Amino acid sequence: MGDLGGAVEDVTGVNMGSHGSGDRAIRSQREAAAQANALQLQMYNQTRADQEPWRQAGMGALTQMQDPGFQRDFSMSDYQQDPGFQFRMSEGMKAIQGSAAAKGSLNSGATLKGLMRYGQGVASEEYQNAYNRFNTNQTNRFNRLSTLAGTGQTATNQVQAANQNYGGTMNENLLGMGNAEASRFINQGNRMAQFYDNGQETMGQAAGAMAAMFSDERMKSDILKLSKSDYKDVPTYIFRYKDEKHGKGFQRGVMAQDLLAIDQNHPAVSKADNGFYRVDYSKLERSE
Repeated sequence: MGDLGGAVEDVTGVNMGSHGSGDRAIRSQREAAAQANALQLQMYNQTRADQEPWRQAGMGALTQMQDPGFQRDFSMSDYQQDPGFQFRMSEGMKAIQGSAAAKGSLNSGATLKGLMRYGQGVASEEYQNAYNRFNTNQTNRFNRLSTLAGTGQTATNQVQAANQNYGGTMNENLLGMGNAEASRFINQGNRMAQFYDNGQETMGQAAGAMAAMFSDERMKSDILKLSKSDYKDVPTYIFRYKDEKHGKGFQRGVMAQDLLAIDQNHPAVSKADNGFYRVDYSKLERSE
């Protein structure tokens, strides 16, 4: 219906073409939300990458702590391999053998008894020392691994916190975008309701001022038939033009095809050079 959207704004104060700016605002908000979500994902992935070496180190330490060999008790094999015990035994034997050799009694019974007594004494005295060293080493190793495992746990906690922050921020962005969409539809519905409720008189003024306008069903979309028509014997619709050069936003009017169904030579209908029908609204009879 030509510039009926602008005419309606002049007469009623309602700009039915304003949906375009609303669509642009929604697109801008969608783009902003998408960019914000992409940035949040990038930050989250970077946090995971930064924390991954520490998490892997912690997992490795935990694996070592759970190894059965790490949980074993002190054994005779550990005692015999203890460096302190081996050193003391070796040095003591050398001293006894050296002394016996100097006296010419290296292989005597007395020397052998001396070696035996020395070995038994060292074994008795050194066992507790070896046991203590074993436990000390195990404790030190456990503490180091425990610290490393704790570092891995801290890294895991930080990744979890980043995950929660990422999810929360995305949720807020999506909710904000959804609220904006809902607000747009509500506002659009309110505009349509106001457009409808302004009544027949104002629409008659707007349509009459515009004379013959394109009103071919083939040129329209989003068509909604109104329960009460502005004109006698023919329905009134709210619609949008497929090509906005004929009018932006929601329009209100009749369909030329409805008029032609009543009268193939209806005086209000004419065909334009492009093959589409026009309607001269000044030739339509208004409903009561």
